[in-house]
Amino acid sequence: MLRALITEARTHGITVVLSSHVLAELEGVCDHLVLLHGGRVLLAGDVDRLGADGTPLGELVLDHMRRAARGEAA
Repeated sequence: MLRALITEARTHGITVVLSSHVLAELEGVCDHLVLLHGGRVLLAGDVDRLGADGTPLGELVLDHMRRAARGEAA
């Protein structure tokens, strides 16, 4: 279903907003990421730029979530 949705979005040039607690579902299909926690944006940006230093997206997200859970600034 996700692949069909992405194909349609690319074919017709439309934007699709996906929300998931399962990052693996989103990796490879998303161009932009917004990570929310407690109603605040922890991380946002172009996926390629966020991972430009070679850090896998999942690792980057988990790091920000762990910091938020500890009450640290992300």
